[in-house]
Amino acid sequence: MYISRVCASNCVDVVLLQETWLSDDTSNIISDTLPDFIVTHTSAMEHKLTSGVLVGRPFGGTAVLVHRKSAGHCCV
Repeated sequence: MYISRVCASNCVDVVLLQETWLSDDTSNIISDTLPDFIVTHTSAMEHKLTSGVLVGRPFGGTAVLVHRKSAGHCCV
């Protein structure tokens, strides 16, 4: 919700996030919340989730959000 408010109120074109704590299966939360942005997400949780027993806190993950109006000027 915080990121949604900041993006809406400040005419933000690019957002860089770290420590998202999202897996590949849950990263859609970002794109569902911010439909005006194209989202590229990398999870650091996948290895932890596939290794079996989960211990400790979630960690890692980065995301790059680019507003759709600026996406034509960007490449991955």
